[in-house]
Amino acid sequence: MTQRNSTLFTYYDFGNPASELPCEVCFEGEAIAVSFADEGTRVVYRGHTAGAGHWRLECVSGAKGRATLHRFEDEDVLEGWWLENGSEGMWRIRLH
Repeated sequence: MTQRNSTLFTYYDFGNPASELPCEVCFEGEAIAVSFADEGTRVVYRGHTAGAGHWRLECVSGAKGRATLHRFEDEDVLEGWWLENGSEGMWRIRLH
């Protein structure tokens, strides 16, 4: 199942402003992929379940990054933590 018109809210460390970007989330069995464009560069995170409603992801598009996402059953929001190129923060994805 692919959620093409989802929205990614990113919260950064060190007081940097939050951002809001369109994104795509694809669920395939126990796998998940999140993709979005950041300053013209396509970013893709992929991962697998780490228990019901929990995923561990790695950036597969060039940046050195890893992340987690969590989702309650039947909810339209994913939330988690990310670390990319030495910066870290939280992210929330609203599925559409």
